[in-house]
Amino acid sequence: MSRSMPGSSVDVVDVGSAGEGLGGFAAGAGQAAAEGFGLARCAAVGALAPTRTPPSPATRRLLTECLDLVTAPLLDDVEDGDPAAVARLRAADEALRTQAEDRHRADVLRGLIATYLKDYGS
Repeated sequence: MSRSMPGSSVDVVDVGSAGEGLGGFAAGAGQAAAEGFGLARCAAVGALAPTRTPPSPATRRLLTECLDLVTAPLLDDVEDGDPAAVARLRAADEALRTQAEDRHRADVLRGLIATYLKDYGS
């Protein structure tokens, strides 16, 4: 099943059930949000073919950080311009930009974070 995340051009592709622990993504603070979006092993933008290879450990950590940043309560801090929250947003963007492995997933996540940086990063 494929669907778009609200407010994003990111298509999320389900390849497993939520009971599989996010299909290889690390459980963490963003796990509930990830399950809410139905994230599993792969996300694709546009016509990119989904991949069934597990994400790298760095991508798993960044997924959790990104989900924390775009869900309450941290999203409220980002929207209010809290300097610490905006700094975390910028750090996530930088980490995704410079990540050498798992580029296709990092690019998808960075697209999401870039939207928030554009809206709330100044």
